[in-house]
Amino acid sequence: MDWEQVAITAQIITGIATLGVAVFLASQLRLQHRDSQKDITMRIQSRLDTYRSAMGKDRELSDLFIRGQVDYQSLDQKEKQQFFWLATGMMTSWMNMGEYEDS
Repeated sequence: MDWEQVAITAQIITGIATLGVAVFLASQLRLQHRDSQKDITMRIQSRLDTYRSAMGKDRELSDLFIRGQVDYQSLDQKEKQQFFWLATGMMTSWMNMGEYEDS
């Protein structure tokens, strides 16, 4: 076997090894992406749990949220502001959850 054949064999082996590394790295990226999505989903779920817990513990907040849904015009300016931020936070969390949930 001359040097040219050795070089060709070495190049083929190097190409196969490079392809193997590329496949491995692609699978690791896919796994990392899946883990990131799960982490984001858990954080969003935690934020929604915070809203639910706050409304469960605070009767005034719960009443405000219900009145805001049923009769928004009955709220005073401060209550409208509170309802706005509460509803916005919850809707944003729900939208984000839909974006990052596993299909």
